[in-house]
Amino acid sequence: MKALVKYAKGPWNIRLEDVPEPQTKDGYIIVDVKAAGICASDLLIIHDKGHPYEPPVILGHEFSGVVAEDKGEWRKGDRVTSQTTFSTCGKCYLCRSGYPQHCPE
Repeated sequence: MKALVKYAKGPWNIRLEDVPEPQTKDGYIIVDVKAAGICASDLLIIHDKGHPYEPPVILGHEFSGVVAEDKGEWRKGDRVTSQTTFSTCGKCYLCRSGYPQHCPE
């Protein structure tokens, strides 16, 4: 599959690469991504502006798509979207209130 990868520290240093297809494991589903966005945190990584990361990093963590195969309660074709956060403490008021994207950690 294709992915936009930040392959080294420094401004830019990105390329479209072929990466291995993910494999399923217990507790996870595979999503056939139909659309992905490059958000502000991706831009900080692309421009090397202080957002912590270790290359290689696949960019575009905000996405939508469909479930690739039946698994547990999920059915092939179910529409899904991502809820991604870079790092959270899991303990503060915001994390416990369902807003981990606003965690001060």
